[in-house]
Amino acid sequence: MNQKHVLVVGAALTAINLAAVAVNLSTQAVGKVAGKDRRDLYQDTDFRWAVEDVIADCSVDGTKIQC
Repeated sequence: MNQKHVLVVGAALTAINLAAVAVNLSTQAVGKVAGKDRRDLYQDTDFRWAVEDVIADCSVDGTKIQC
């Protein structure tokens, strides 16, 4: 592949990436654990301690994880 082909492919991939970001193809993650929603899990002290234990050297403060 010569330099022109590399530039064309790079430009095409960049355009696709920009279009995907502009359209926002991502979806919000929604998960439940044992039938509990986000609010229930936030209020569950045992769950929060388990998360902190799995994520060593980090703390869970509300909706933020700080490491």
